[in-house]
Amino acid sequence: MKKVTLTLGMLTALASTHVLAVDQINAVHAFPPSLIYTQSFLEFVDKVNERGEGVVQINVRGGPEVIGLSEQPDAVRNGVVDMAYTAASFYAGTVPERDAMVASNTNAIYARENGGIDLLNQIHQEKWAPIIWVGSIAGSATTSTPLTSLVWTKKAI
Repeated sequence: MKKVTLTLGMLTALASTHVLAVDQINAVHAFPPSLIYTQSFLEFVDKVNERGEGVVQINVRGGPEVIGLSEQPDAVRNGVVDMAYTAASFYAGTVPERDAMVASNTNAIYARENGGIDLLNQIHQEKWAPIIWVGSIAGSATTSTPLTSLVWTKKAI
């Protein structure tokens, strides 16, 4: 009887314990790891994983050797991966407004403050997929550079 009571007590304790699952985000990057663009993205991933420990984890699955450059935007849209660090040029036919990002000399801070990022998110969601623009990373991990390479995800982080 003691054994049954002890077992039931342990099961009750385990059942009442709340276990929070870590949100796993599978990501790909468009360029080889040796390029500064990819290195900046991988630094971003490291920071998110460090600061989001126990809450969110970005798992980088690789680059163009895993999913081809031009296939990555559709891989996000179709749920093959949750996040892609890619260039807007790879989906120009679907969202021609992306030229505003490519031709812009505006930085991410200014674009966010003035509603540009919200507008781009809205356009992308209407024309392409229910995705969220996370940020842009250019030659370094700063946000003062023009909007060039982009990080998109279907999951909010």
